[in-house]
Amino acid sequence: YTLRGGVYRDPRIWRDGLAMMRDLQPEILLNTHTRLVVGKEEVMKRLTGYMHQITLTFDRTLRGILGGLGPEEIRHEIYYPPHLKEIPENAQVYGETVHFPEAIYQYVIGWFDGDVTKLFRVPPKEEAERLVELMGGKGKVVAVARRALQNKEYAWGTQLIQYVYLLDPTDREVRQVKADLLRQMAYRTTGSIARAFLMSEALA
Repeated sequence: YTLRGGVYRDPRIWRDGLAMMRDLQPEILLNTHTRLVVGKEEVMKRLTGYMHQITLTFDRTLRGILGGLGPEEIRHEIYYPPHLKEIPENAQVYGETVHFPEAIYQYVIGWFDGDVTKLFRVPPKEEAERLVELMGGKGKVVAVARRALQNKEYAWGTQLIQYVYLLDPTDREVRQVKADLLRQMAYRTTGSIARAFLMSEALA
């Protein structure tokens, strides 16, 4: 899955294509997104490792679905053993695996994850208004988001500040806190696509 959108890329088709290439036992591997690989043994290692990572992502997503987990939970359940992390093609420098399970989930069984509380919800702005009030008002939420920034809890901080942002997208203080949080996340993400989105939003 790519954050910019696009049709579903079935991991099984990628896996089968990689298996077909591996079975040809090539000595040279030419890529469009990575460097040339030379040597039959090294090519086999790269193709097999890449294939295993794609397969593991798909299989663990299905396992999560069968275990009753929703897409937001499954994205935190994908684990890769060290030997797969050593494969250069598996580096999280373009897309990031954390974004893949939700796309697989929606393709396999649709958007509904079985949580009936999500069937009928109030609009996002109304939800923000009610939650900000429950949390003690704008000032308190902004203060907690700033503390999250200081504590390097960037994902939590962005979740919090977004509620206040929805109430008034023109609020300069809120916009600055949100931008600071997004920028820090951008500095730390390994994927170029996520980083571009984060930095673009922060600059805006």
